[in-house]
Amino acid sequence: MLLLIFAAFGIAMLEPTTEAYFLEVSSRKDINRFYGPFNTSVDVMQFIGKVLAALMLFFFAFEYLFLLFAFFMLVMFVFAYRHKNMK
Repeated sequence: MLLLIFAAFGIAMLEPTTEAYFLEVSSRKDINRFYGPFNTSVDVMQFIGKVLAALMLFFFAFEYLFLLFAFFMLVMFVFAYRHKNMK
């Protein structure tokens, strides 16, 4: 339980930096245009992940849920790897 509490501190330090980075690399025109979708993307993806996990649990055993999350992480890794030099 203590490890989870310490991990939450790391996430709390990381979350504000993503928004600051977005504001740093975007022009004023782009900020007005893309800030809304940027902010809501986290909530939308959390909802989609929960719905897909619930559907997976409805049809398969709990162990298959880890395969779904591994697939999500693989997709995000490929996306981040291909766009790592984007500015």
